[in-house]
Amino acid sequence: MALTPLSSDQEAAIARLVSARRVEQVPADLNRASVFLEQAENTLADIENVTIAQNKYSLAYNAGHAAGQALLAAYGYRTTNQAGHHAALIRFIGIVLSEADDGEAVNQLERMRRARNRFQYEAGVLPEAEAVVAAATARHIVAAVRDRGIE
Repeated sequence: MALTPLSSDQEAAIARLVSARRVEQVPADLNRASVFLEQAENTLADIENVTIAQNKYSLAYNAGHAAGQALLAAYGYRTTNQAGHHAALIRFIGIVLSEADDGEAVNQLERMRRARNRFQYEAGVLPEAEAVVAAATARHIVAAVRDRGIE
């Protein structure tokens, strides 16, 4: 399957991210994209073996992040080293996965990013139900990335 081309609207939105110095253009690398997608899928596979909700949640977020890295590599971009690079990555995912049902998964991934930061820095307890939603979200994102033609 070939990589799904970006629409002109997607290209314009990504150009705004480049102008804002949130992402930078690099050579597209489908091999690197494939490795990131494989990492995402391997991470998802381990979620079922984990018993602590916070760890499941972290794995789910990491899988979504790796899927986003796959998109960046496939289309020839990377995040910059500035603060907020995780937010920029999720913004990029949202631009590329712009279908309606994908949009909700991307919104959920952004909520996961913010919640993960809270749990890492503010000593919180994560309910199991949130870990279940996080895993489902990551599975959706990974499948949507694969549907874009990354193998």
